[in-house]
Amino acid sequence: MLSAIALAVTAQTGLVRSGLGEFRFSQVHMGVSVELTMYCASKPLAEETGRAIFRRWAELDSALSDYQANSELNQLVRRAYLNPVPCSPDLYFMFEKSLAISEESGGLFDVTLKPIIGLWRSARRNRFLPAKFAIDAARSRVGWRSVRLDPSRRTVELLKPGMEIDFGGIAKGYACDASWAIAERAGITRFMVSAGGDIFAGDGPDGGDWTIRVDGWEKPIQIRRKGLSTSGSTEQFLEIGGRRYSHIVDPRTGLGLDHLRQVSVIADNAVDTDAWATVECIEPMTISATNVQHYAVLRSSE
Repeated sequence: MLSAIALAVTAQTGLVRSGLGEFRFSQVHMGVSVELTMYCASKPLAEETGRAIFRRWAELDSALSDYQANSELNQLVRRAYLNPVPCSPDLYFMFEKSLAISEESGGLFDVTLKPIIGLWRSARRNRFLPAKFAIDAARSRVGWRSVRLDPSRRTVELLKPGMEIDFGGIAKGYACDASWAIAERAGITRFMVSAGGDIFAGDGPDGGDWTIRVDGWEKPIQIRRKGLSTSGSTEQFLEIGGRRYSHIVDPRTGLGLDHLRQVSVIADNAVDTDAWATVECIEPMTISATNVQHYAVLRSSE
């Protein structure tokens, strides 16, 4: 997901109704600045809602992070080879949702890609292409079909040795959805959360649409009670011999994308837009109506 995406957000409908104040809060979670905007009549309510939302982000990060050594995810990965490991509802949902999108996308979304992604991260730092034998070795540890779930016991089992999991392409969308759920329960529906290239927009300041301007798009996007994610291969890349390799890896080849593409995806939930935006960068027009009810690929340029 694009972490450097520029979002300019405005209301579609003029002035905010008298009696409602605008409140903005931000904290860093999951490696990005999480920005909250909400409209309500009570400052204490806004502040408490903001605190509750950020607590939820911290809770999800401690469960889903592949960077925190003792996150629930990393503890599971260390134990789950040929051994079904029980996990929390959040972690199990992430596996369940990720594998469903892997199935529906023909494997273009794959949270087991971490060994290959790690090679390309090192390549960008050190300015060299990963060797073919290294890519082949990493690919031997990858494969979403080698993750076995048992919904009756809520367990996860990994069927290949050395497998690793990275929810970086879906977790922020899930946390955006969780943010909206907290705000809505608090009675704050005029709300937006933005985290890198992922947002969930509730009702706009006047109860109508939000107008969102994404860097790179000529036309603004208008949404209400929807998720929106923008992803692209234009920001982070390695250039060798005049050829650019993106930070987004094609699971079919193990190589960073060598085309420039930016897409935005709209859906009822940000957990869907987060994952499908990456898929659309790899292979445009992959989404089917059964996956995402409302979507738009706004630009795809080679």
